[in-house]
Amino acid sequence: MNIPAFKSHFQVEVFPGEGVLLLSEAGAGALYGRAYELVAPLVDGRRSAGEIVDALAGQLDAATVYYVLALLESKGYLTEAAPEIPAAVAAFWHGMDIEPRTALAVLRDRTVAVLAAGGLDPAGMHSALEAAGLRTGLRESARLWLVLTDDYQREELAAVNQAALQGARPWLLVRAGGPQLWLGPLFIPGETGCWQCLSSRLKRSLRSSSAGKGVSEIQARASALCEAIERYSGELSGGEVRVTCALKDWPPGEAYHPNDIMLYSAGQYARREAWNKRGSRFNRVPEPFTPDPVVDWTPLWSLTEERHKYVPTQLVYYGAPARAGDDTFYAFGCSNGCASGNTLAEAVLQGFFELVERDAAAIWWYNRLPRPGVDLVTFDEPYLLELAEHYRTRYRRETWALDITSDLGIPAFAALSRRLEGPEEQILLGLGCHLDARIALQRAFAEMNQMLGVASSAGKGDRQPLEDRETLTWLREATLTKQPYLAPDPAQPPRRLGDYPKQHSGDFLQDIAYCRQIIEARGMEMLVLDQTRAEVGMPVVKVVVPGLRHFWARFAPGRLYEVPVGMGWLKEPLREEDLNPVPIFF
Repeated sequence: MNIPAFKSHFQVEVFPGEGVLLLSEAGAGALYGRAYELVAPLVDGRRSAGEIVDALAGQLDAATVYYVLALLESKGYLTEAAPEIPAAVAAFWHGMDIEPRTALAVLRDRTVAVLAAGGLDPAGMHSALEAAGLRTGLRESARLWLVLTDDYQREELAAVNQAALQGARPWLLVRAGGPQLWLGPLFIPGETGCWQCLSSRLKRSLRSSSAGKGVSEIQARASALCEAIERYSGELSGGEVRVTCALKDWPPGEAYHPNDIMLYSAGQYARREAWNKRGSRFNRVPEPFTPDPVVDWTPLWSLTEERHKYVPTQLVYYGAPARAGDDTFYAFGCSNGCASGNTLAEAVLQGFFELVERDAAAIWWYNRLPRPGVDLVTFDEPYLLELAEHYRTRYRRETWALDITSDLGIPAFAALSRRLEGPEEQILLGLGCHLDARIALQRAFAEMNQMLGVASSAGKGDRQPLEDRETLTWLREATLTKQPYLAPDPAQPPRRLGDYPKQHSGDFLQDIAYCRQIIEARGMEMLVLDQTRAEVGMPVVKVVVPGLRHFWARFAPGRLYEVPVGMGWLKEPLREEDLNPVPIFF
């Protein structure tokens, strides 16, 4: 390197006696030592390495100066000075980790054609590109098409897409209207998806939405995004592995009858028409499934037996048919046990926690069990106390929590709130589960808080009325007097943080193994379906544990009746007709 210079996106600050800071929008680097403090001010893009050595004669020996310069270069802080390139342009390319001279040479050798859809004027974009050093030209000879539009669903884009595919021409979509510029995606024929892929996904998601929760705005936004990815990944794309056959064709132990997982009672099947006439979004009863119908089956990996087990595809994907050409409603595909995560292991763990949470909720809710309250102060979570105070002062609501932990011993909570004024209590409910009791309780309150907007929609006046009849009925009619199981049991002391032993290890794989031990000791197994979509990349799974209860109204024999007796909460199991007639509605 003849004339070294710090890369242009760095702001170099020397702090005598402490070191040198290299600041950029992407982060900061720190250099400690007197040698850096002496060398850095002289790396100005005008002096050669030899001139820097001469300038520091008597302060640093030549070997040390050359060594410092070599270290700075190896760390990616230095580049060869390029005074002919404007500093702002050089800073942009350095920030992208691209040498400015290389970038500008490539740009001079490339031609961009600007196309427009929806009547937009491309003149401004032409000028901007040329001012940035790019060459613009005709679409026939350009290396890249830049396509302006005000709507990614413009019909004209179909023709652009077809022409690009035929000519193997890369093209970039840009939405130039509105307060925010949209840039991308970049379509490269033969390497990426095409515009038709994008269009079909935009249309498919047009009438769906996802919500998120958290203790901060950024956490809630991330939660909503992950929820949307989870939902998208749980829809059939057409490339999934499936086997088409009847249940009777499977060897024993290879496949699950769907009701071994859904757990509807014989009485519910017998009264399915009456159940379904209620018009519930969630509490619907499918057609009885016999060994004879030919349906699609999806392989899930059994972590317990380390082999594949098969379940009906309709049960593990949203809105899936029984098989191609057969829409018979044999199984209810839902989000129970679905989760996304930073890693596959994290997603598996979160999906399992949801199963445990809903199993615990079903046992508490349908048996209407009195459960102990929770002493929030002992959890040392300012968010929980601030939320309770905010609800009290802003909304005139009281908040509390119940410990609904089941025989599995994994902390599970229900967070609740009700209005203190007015004829309607509008009771809100949220659930949370985790090996760490703090996180479980925090999740329950975050989910309860998410329901506050739904309660607002149930108000009278000029608000848009809530369309979900079950939720509306609950908000208008439920009270602690009618539903005393929602209140803390005065006969039991409130649970404190110290009542919950440490169970989480901080290692997802270790925690999964621990959770497996819990369910396998009770004769159950853990099944996992990897639903990660290649075009998204974020891990998404569906976890299934046959035997754990959904919190919707499903009343087959099993844990719903056995756990309360086994835990000493009831002397004998309830009859089906004595279970809570109000099903969980979300």
